[in-house]
Amino acid sequence: MDVGMKCSACGGACCESLTLNIKTESPDMNRWFELRGRVLPVGGIEFECACTKLALGQCTIYETRPQVCRDLAPGGSDCLAFVQRRRTPEQYQAIRDSDDPERIH
Repeated sequence: MDVGMKCSACGGACCESLTLNIKTESPDMNRWFELRGRVLPVGGIEFECACTKLALGQCTIYETRPQVCRDLAPGGSDCLAFVQRRRTPEQYQAIRDSDDPERIH
Protein backbone atom coordinates (compact mmCIF):
# COMPACT_ATOMS: atom_id res chain seq x y z
CA MET A 1 0.00 0.00 0.00
CA ASP A 2 2.88 2.33 -0.66
CA VAL A 3 0.67 5.35 -1.39
CA GLY A 4 3.30 8.00 -1.79
CA MET A 5 5.11 7.05 1.41
CA LYS A 6 8.67 8.28 1.47
CA CYS A 7 10.37 5.96 3.94
CA SER A 8 13.72 7.70 3.56
CA ALA A 9 12.13 10.99 4.68
CA CYS A 10 10.41 9.35 7.66
CA GLY A 11 13.62 8.57 9.49
CA GLY A 12 12.43 5.20 10.78
CA ALA A 13 9.47 6.06 13.01
CA CYS A 14 8.56 2.36 13.11
CA CYS A 15 12.07 1.44 14.27
CA GLU A 16 12.33 3.77 17.27
CA SER A 17 10.13 1.84 19.66
CA LEU A 18 8.70 -1.60 20.27
CA THR A 19 5.06 -2.31 21.07
CA LEU A 20 4.19 -5.54 22.84
CA ASN A 21 0.87 -6.95 23.94
CA ILE A 22 1.89 -8.09 27.39
CA LYS A 23 -0.48 -9.44 30.00
CA THR A 24 0.78 -11.81 32.65
CA GLU A 25 -1.04 -13.51 35.51
CA SER A 26 0.99 -11.45 37.94
CA PRO A 27 -0.35 -7.95 38.71
CA ASP A 28 3.11 -7.05 40.01
CA MET A 29 4.76 -8.12 36.74
CA ASN A 30 2.14 -6.22 34.71
CA ARG A 31 2.88 -3.10 36.76
CA TRP A 32 6.62 -3.63 36.18
CA PHE A 33 6.06 -3.58 32.39
CA GLU A 34 3.76 -0.54 32.62
CA LEU A 35 6.39 1.41 34.57
CA ARG A 36 8.95 0.79 31.84
CA GLY A 37 6.80 1.65 28.88
CA ARG A 38 3.81 3.68 27.80
CA VAL A 39 0.43 1.95 27.87
CA LEU A 40 -1.32 2.62 24.57
CA PRO A 41 -5.05 3.35 24.42
CA VAL A 42 -5.44 0.69 21.72
CA GLY A 43 -3.74 -1.90 23.91
CA GLY A 44 -0.17 -2.97 24.38
CA ILE A 45 2.82 -1.24 25.89
CA GLU A 46 5.23 0.85 23.85
CA PHE A 47 8.87 0.75 24.90
CA GLU A 48 11.42 3.32 23.79
CA CYS A 49 14.14 1.18 22.30
CA ALA A 50 15.35 2.08 18.85
CA CYS A 51 16.48 -0.76 16.64
CA THR A 52 20.25 -1.15 16.83
CA LYS A 53 20.32 -1.43 13.03
CA LEU A 54 18.77 2.02 12.52
CA ALA A 55 21.45 4.59 11.68
CA LEU A 56 20.62 8.19 10.81
CA GLY A 57 17.03 7.17 10.18
CA GLN A 58 17.95 4.42 7.72
CA CYS A 59 17.87 0.64 8.06
CA THR A 60 21.40 -0.74 7.74
CA ILE A 61 20.19 -4.31 7.15
CA TYR A 62 17.30 -3.57 4.79
CA GLU A 63 17.97 -6.51 2.45
CA THR A 64 18.14 -8.99 5.36
CA ARG A 65 15.67 -7.33 7.76
CA PRO A 66 13.43 -9.62 9.85
CA GLN A 67 10.04 -10.71 8.55
CA VAL A 68 8.21 -8.52 11.08
CA CYS A 69 9.83 -5.51 9.41
CA ARG A 70 8.99 -6.79 5.93
CA ASP A 71 5.35 -7.24 6.98
CA LEU A 72 4.94 -3.57 7.95
CA ALA A 73 3.51 -2.04 4.78
CA PRO A 74 4.84 1.46 4.03
CA GLY A 75 1.86 3.78 4.12
CA GLY A 76 -0.33 1.13 5.76
CA SER A 77 -2.36 1.69 8.91
CA ASP A 78 0.35 0.43 11.28
CA CYS A 79 2.96 2.57 9.54
CA LEU A 80 0.76 5.66 9.78
CA ALA A 81 0.09 4.96 13.47
CA PHE A 82 3.85 5.04 14.15
CA VAL A 83 4.22 8.27 12.18
CA GLN A 84 1.27 9.84 14.01
CA ARG A 85 2.73 9.05 17.44
CA ARG A 86 6.33 9.89 16.62
CA ARG A 87 6.32 12.75 14.07
CA THR A 88 4.89 16.26 13.91
CA PRO A 89 2.24 17.25 11.34
CA GLU A 90 4.96 19.16 9.47
CA GLN A 91 7.21 16.11 9.33
CA TYR A 92 4.25 14.02 8.19
CA GLN A 93 3.61 16.38 5.30
CA ALA A 94 7.24 16.06 4.21
CA ILE A 95 6.84 12.27 4.20
CA ARG A 96 3.60 12.10 2.21
CA ASP A 97 2.93 13.35 -1.31
CA SER A 98 1.18 16.71 -1.56
CA ASP A 99 -1.91 15.17 -3.19
CA ASP A 100 -2.29 12.50 -0.52
CA PRO A 101 -5.84 12.67 0.86
CA GLU A 102 -5.01 10.99 4.19
CA ARG A 103 -4.69 13.11 7.30
CA ILE A 104 -3.40 11.65 10.52
CA HIS A 105 -3.18 14.76 12.67
